[in-house]
Amino acid sequence: MANQGHQSEVLNKFYQRLTKEKFLHNQASLYYDKQHKKIIIPSIVLTGLSSFASFITSGDFINNDNKKYLAVIIGILAAFATILQSISNSFGFKQRVESFENAADSYDNLITKLEFEILNPNEAFDAFCNDLENKILEIKQNCK
Repeated sequence: MANQGHQSEVLNKFYQRLTKEKFLHNQASLYYDKQHKKIIIPSIVLTGLSSFASFITSGDFINNDNKKYLAVIIGILAAFATILQSISNSFGFKQRVESFENAADSYDNLITKLEFEILNPNEAFDAFCNDLENKILEIKQNCK
């Protein structure tokens, strides 16, 4: 019976660890998603504005002198949009979001597997723990 108590304690510690890791990776994913949106939304708005301004210059809505000024504004807007997109790509926020989401999903899968094992132990304890450890290390390796 003491051995079963020890096994239960180890499985509960695994459960707490996996729950913590899932939470941390979800939070990291949310953080990087916010950072990504802080850069990409202004970039989309600037691109839209420059497209709108470009459309305006193509018609007879404004005189030629004003078209020159508008062309400069279009260039500036497009340049800022390009800079923001380059920053977004350099920091790789979107890739980080996906990486942390995948890790959180993987931890959630391990939690589910662990819950089944806690409720209905049907695997060799040492093999189950070693498998769990290897999968945790694999998740860490994939989410750098």
